[in-house]
Parts: sequence; structure tokens; C-alpha cells
Amino acid sequence: MTFILKRKGPNSRQVSKIIANSEVLKPGEAVRLASGFVVTCPAGSSIWGVVQSIVGKNGEMLRTNGGSGDFNPEGDYTAASDNQTVAQVKAMVLVGKDSAYSVTADDTLATTTGSNLAGYLMDHTSGGLVLDESTAATSSAQWISEGLDPETNGSLVTGTGKVVVRIYEDQFDA
Repeated sequence: MTFILKRKGPNSRQVSKIIANSEVLKPGEAVRLASGFVVTCPAGSSIWGVVQSIVGKNGEMLRTNGGSGDFNPEGDYTAASDNQTVAQVKAMVLVGKDSAYSVTADDTLATTTGSNLAGYLMDHTSGGLVLDESTAATSSAQWISEGLDPETNGSLVTGTGKVVVRIYEDQFDA
């Protein structure tokens, strides 16, 4: 699963940046900048944004994956080991704390108190694709929840469905 855009915030913007050498990314993944290049955002690190698409050096649609084979625009993209200087494939990243995303957790919501409730904070797991349900807390974390996503048949009782979150720990606030 991934972070699916629910609502673009008025202060959010889409930015294109070159993907780091040998990095594996996919649309809907939380990312950050490292030495000026896009990388997967580790669990517990501040977030730069969420990948919306992956494009060629000049914004063109890709036909092949950087590693080899055909490229699926909704799947993983493996950047070549020299991507930063040769192919310069880019991630189109939505940055800003006011955009909202629908996302699943790695365990049943409400297993940890608050993971299904608005105002609670959670980190994502390594790989930046789903929330770590066990990190729900009222203290600092990567994402802040707006509560269950009503479009996923979420239930406060059973903890099913997805939650809607926004970036809480922004890389440029750190």
C-alpha cells in the first residue's frame, strides 16, 4: 500500500528532483532529500514529501526501469547506479504539510490506543509506504492523523480501513 493523495493543500506544491543512485522508489512513497537527491524516508525521520510520479530527465514518461525491464508507472522504479549524473530520472514530489493522504497501517487500527483517532501521531514503517500502528501517540511522530478515512468503510470499533494523515515532521522544519 502507499500514501494516496486525498486532498492537495493550498500551500503544497509539486517539485521535481533527481532520484539518488540505486534508489528504489514508487508513487505514494514518503521521501526525503539526502545530499540534494530523493531517497526513501526512513522510519522516524522527517519527511520532505510524497512521490506522485517518476519521470525522465526532461519530464517525459518512462518506458523502462532504471535497473532493467519495462517500467510500470504505479510500481517500483530502480534508479541506475549512475542516475545522479547520467539518466537523471526524477521523482515528482508533493511537498507541504497541508496535503492529506489516505493510508493503511501495518496492524489493525485501534490495537494501539489512538491509532484510529484524529489528533494522534504515528511514524511510518521502513520503506515509507504504510503507517506503523504501534507508534500511535500524542507526542512527536512523522504523521498526524485526521482520523479514519470514511471512504474506506473504516470503523472506530473494529479498527478497519485507512486513516487520513498529513505530514507532521517536515524535513524543512527540522
